[in-house]
Amino acid sequence: MPTVYQQPDPQVHAPAFSVSAHACDCHAHIFGPEERYPTIPDARFANPKVGLADYRSVLRNLGIERAVLVQPHVYGADNRCLADALVQFEGRARGVGVIETTVADAELERMHRAGFRGVRINLRNAGGLALRELALVAARVKPWGWHIEFAPDPQHLPAIARAVREIDVDVVIPHLGRVAADAGVQSPEFQALLGLVREGRCWVKLSGAHRVSRLPYPHADVAAFAAALIEAAGERMLWASDWPHTSVPVDDYMPNDGDVLDLLAAWAPAEKLRQRILVDNPARLYGFDTAVV
Repeated sequence: MPTVYQQPDPQVHAPAFSVSAHACDCHAHIFGPEERYPTIPDARFANPKVGLADYRSVLRNLGIERAVLVQPHVYGADNRCLADALVQFEGRARGVGVIETTVADAELERMHRAGFRGVRINLRNAGGLALRELALVAARVKPWGWHIEFAPDPQHLPAIARAVREIDVDVVIPHLGRVAADAGVQSPEFQALLGLVREGRCWVKLSGAHRVSRLPYPHADVAAFAAALIEAAGERMLWASDWPHTSVPVDDYMPNDGDVLDLLAAWAPAEKLRQRILVDNPARLYGFDTAVV
């Protein structure tokens, strides 16, 4: 049986700053009823008891209009739950799915029409694509202008940095690379990520601070990571809630998404920089039309 973890905080408060129009949450997972969307046999966690309606309520409370939905590992390459959720957003959401390298061209075309703009290589959980398949994945998604998002553990970052130099599609790293804050900015893992960012094709999600911090909110030990990444390439930084915060043990801190968004104001105090991270960068990467209101 998969481990049961904590449910997300339902009392999401508004952020302490005014959020720009067309702001985007660049990383959230949607789960559906098991009878409609069955999970893979070796799923690492049980599905949270929340769904699309709960997430849309979170977005309303935060004042965020757009979203990027990322395929959770529990569904493998069955993207139906994510695709059905995209329909409900009526153009205000994009998807990052999971594919097999043998996926048919017609299926990729269908996914593109549905709003998918990237694929995920999950190195943290068994059963997904492996790093050795990166070139094959890149060849499949490049004609569609998609990117590749990794779900790595920090020890994977040097190998990812080497492998990415052999392909010609953009890549995305979520959750600050998951490098533990006490490892420090000078750690080989974070330096590998920073070097990749400086080379121009890597985007990073400023998310998951509670997953890498050793300190309580506002996770002061993570600020140096965020500052280094923003200084290296503010034009390729993205903000994400990581809702519904899967795999948080029952006795650990569960983030409030209002607090998660307020962290961005601490890391990017200038309004123009926040506009770039919340609106301009995701519009460019995920292909949002800025005219959508």
